[in-house]
Amino acid sequence: MIKYLHKYLFTLTFILTLSGIIMLNSFADSQSKAIDGMTSTTVTNTYKTSNENFPNPERGFATAYEPPWPEKVTWGLCEATDDNYSYTKMNGPLELASLKADRANNISLALVRYHIAKYRNQPLSSDFLELLRKDFRTARQAGVKLVIRFSYNWPMGGHDASVDQVLMHLDQLKPVIQDNVDVIAFMEAGFIGCWGEWHHTTNQLINDEEGYSINQNSRKIIDKIFEILPPERMVAVRYPRHKFQYFGSENWKPTAPLTESEAFNGSKKARWAHHDDCLVCGEWNYGTYWSPRKNGSEVRDFLSQDNRYLVQSGEPGDPGQLKDTEDEDQDGYTLGEHDSCSRIVELSSKLHWSVLNVNYNPQAPIAYERWRKEGCYDKITKKLGYRFRLQESFIPKYQKADGKFLMSFKIVNDGWATPYNPRKLEIILRNQVNGQIFTIPLQDDPRFWQAGKIHIINVNSELPVNILSGKYEVLLNLPDPTSSLKNRPEYSIRLGNKHVWEENTGYNSLLTTVVIE
Repeated sequence: MIKYLHKYLFTLTFILTLSGIIMLNSFADSQSKAIDGMTSTTVTNTYKTSNENFPNPERGFATAYEPPWPEKVTWGLCEATDDNYSYTKMNGPLELASLKADRANNISLALVRYHIAKYRNQPLSSDFLELLRKDFRTARQAGVKLVIRFSYNWPMGGHDASVDQVLMHLDQLKPVIQDNVDVIAFMEAGFIGCWGEWHHTTNQLINDEEGYSINQNSRKIIDKIFEILPPERMVAVRYPRHKFQYFGSENWKPTAPLTESEAFNGSKKARWAHHDDCLVCGEWNYGTYWSPRKNGSEVRDFLSQDNRYLVQSGEPGDPGQLKDTEDEDQDGYTLGEHDSCSRIVELSSKLHWSVLNVNYNPQAPIAYERWRKEGCYDKITKKLGYRFRLQESFIPKYQKADGKFLMSFKIVNDGWATPYNPRKLEIILRNQVNGQIFTIPLQDDPRFWQAGKIHIINVNSELPVNILSGKYEVLLNLPDPTSSLKNRPEYSIRLGNKHVWEENTGYNSLLTTVVIE
């Protein structure tokens, strides 16, 4: 009898163990299996969508801080033939009050254009380098990040610097930039030609006569920028054709766009991003998509794929500069429609725009006014970059302290793009009695949470070894990975849901608890 009882107990133990393994595997598999594998002690939560506009790191409308323009501006000076150009007015230092006002207006980025005309023929001064350091400190204090550009020619006309001078300045900038990369969102290539936009050079830094094609000087400058900028940051270049040319394209044809396996691997291709400073200016976006091939649709198709893993930024420019009556660039829009809501929303979505200047040419803010009148301004505000939203979560009511913590959640990206800089992802367990925090790091990378897609995250992790029995709130944290900003709520990602955001911690509550036994 005892012999049969032992055999029965052994068989029962085996069946229970096998059932546990099957349940564990079914929990952490696909979407359907994640749901089917829930036990009776699992709580299913659904989350309400928020339509509120709020700031999130490294995305959205951005305020431009740049040298004030002269009272009288003569258009055409971009021909760079004015030997008497002497306008060298510098940026003032960034003001904390202004950046805090930006944050209050849901803006987390500043586009800072540094005018360095006075250093065309000499090293950058120690005062200028200290100005940079101070600006980075002010940005950090205000809870914003900067997009930086350097130009010898502002607003237009005059000379840029020799290639050797540019390379020397970049070497001087290297330690300042590397010491403050935490508050640099990305860098615009700058330095070359009018506005630092890589056209109309006086020092053969670009081949103006060949449609602004790159040359050996351009290559030296972009290589040096990639060298001095830490590998986790991107460089935005004005014209897509320069990327084609740099990576071996012939006849102005687009190269292969980034693939998922190439994305964020630190290579130049994975860091070469795009900025378009004439989004509404007419056919070809005033040259952005132009080439002798007249292949505008091909260029936009390239950007649609390449920008899945890169930042796309820029500014509106002035609508109606070109009086186009034919749809030369084949985007479906002609005279009077280049700044329309229908075109801007369609193009921004297709090209995955993340950042857009909010105060371009305040004397004539025509595009912004039209977007407000036609009703797409608020949509642009919320859709630029990423906008993550929780759909559901599946969290156990009880969990043994010495076991695996199993849970799952669904998240949707309602934005046009993804994060383009590194980002942590963590489950936070917070003791309801004493507030003690325990962190479970996750391996999923939010930079791959593509726009318009549902993403399912399955958690199958060991609990922290020192966790004690008790009731714990479950929260989601997407902090900045740098040690200086990791615990700053302003630099954590807020989800587009009601009642989940904790402004004082930067956590997103999953609105449930788990009892650790």
